[in-house]
Amino acid sequence: MDNLMPDADRVDPSAQYLMAVPTQVSIGGHDFAVEVHFAFVRGRLACVGIDLRSFFIEEGSEEAQRKPQMLLMNEDWVEITSPVVRGLQTSAVIQKALREWEDEANLKLETAEGPMPPLEWVKYTVIGSGALDRPENPQRRGPHPQLDDKVLASVVAPAYGIGGHAPTQAVRKALQTSGVLKPPVTIDQARKAVAAARKKGFIPPYAHGGKRRGAEQ
Repeated sequence: MDNLMPDADRVDPSAQYLMAVPTQVSIGGHDFAVEVHFAFVRGRLACVGIDLRSFFIEEGSEEAQRKPQMLLMNEDWVEITSPVVRGLQTSAVIQKALREWEDEANLKLETAEGPMPPLEWVKYTVIGSGALDRPENPQRRGPHPQLDDKVLASVVAPAYGIGGHAPTQAVRKALQTSGVLKPPVTIDQARKAVAAARKKGFIPPYAHGGKRRGAEQ
């Protein structure tokens, strides 16, 4: 039997699966459960899969973990047919899932009972800001800049602000873990990102008299 798994050397090292975001849609007068799968692919957030079901699986309780309960979205099973699949507005569903993911991230930031680890805080800040939701085919000519104003304000500046004595290292980690730049992100890339954010005014200018060398490590 042929091995259907991709060879290790064919897997894009810059790709990183994130999570599946559950949501609901209505098609032809019936409700359906949808899970939208997101990953970082070639430096941008992308949908890599959509699950469409006429039921949802109850999770959370111990009983549900032992024996998952399939709860019907409608009064009866609804068959997934070609008209149903064609009625799924893919772009709208992806955007709906992104908005719900952003809302959930912002809620985590607002209801956190204590200080979050810095990188976790940056992660939720980045997701909640919508900085990762960048179009694959921008309207203007030329490639979409990876370090646009939204990324500089929502990824670079917050990471720099919580970086303590090593703010540029914090920016490097944030750029890599957020998927904004393809890994591995170098310290030189982080320095350029900091310089761009400072030029745009998202990071305060240097104090008079310059800075200590160690402050940008």
